[in-house]
Amino acid sequence: ESYVPQIRQVFREFQIPYHLSTGFGLAQSPLIQTFRNVFKVIESGFEIHKVLELLRSPFIPAISMKQLQDLQKLLYEYRISYLNRNGIDKLEHLKAAQNDEEQEFHTVIAALYTFLEPLHNFPAEATIGQFKAAYINLLDLCNILNWYQRPNEHLTERQKENEFRALNRFMKLF
Repeated sequence: ESYVPQIRQVFREFQIPYHLSTGFGLAQSPLIQTFRNVFKVIESGFEIHKVLELLRSPFIPAISMKQLQDLQKLLYEYRISYLNRNGIDKLEHLKAAQNDEEQEFHTVIAALYTFLEPLHNFPAEATIGQFKAAYINLLDLCNILNWYQRPNEHLTERQKENEFRALNRFMKLF
């Protein structure tokens, strides 16, 4: 990219608006890191730290940060290490036995189950074409692909543009 200084000079000299996406690799993108964390969750067998890390992503609209904090507290309290289907069932049963009146908790568990269900159903084996289709479908079901349609107050306009470019580059490469 030795030509970048010359491009900048010419565009500035003629007052032409421009944007060069140099120095911003896909791996640096928080959105692409979220895409990668989806695999980390599946690969780990739904280990709670990986699930919580994924849910903390600002690109995941599954549950609020307050709900996430409450969930984390309960997971540690009940010593649940994995959020596979058995872990979610165990969490529901333990909490139901303690207090049937906590509607907020059941709402969080329902949202968690809805979010994790597509990850639980991700195929363990597939051809390259099947894998690609299943992965794109998974990202769509998790509401990650349409992140730009949500308000995203946590991002500046420049960051939104960078993430949108990262999404486009990722989709082209994938």
